[in-house]
Amino acid sequence: MSMYFIGIDISKYKHDCCIISAADQKVVSKVIIKNNKAGFNELLTIIHSLANPADIRIGFESTAHYALN
Repeated sequence: MSMYFIGIDISKYKHDCCIISAADQKVVSKVIIKNNKAGFNELLTIIHSLANPADIRIGFESTAHYALN
């Protein structure tokens, strides 16, 4: 079982994402997605390629209304 942590820095037009493997604490991926449906679909594709969703933890800052999406 592999556990992954995804940190997301929220902003108005884009989100900076970093994915870290819990096993060896190394960065697996850094990606910038747009703050729109296409960007979220891109992130979902990456997430689904990693592991079982139960083995993934996501954290992000709540930056006013930009985090609502």
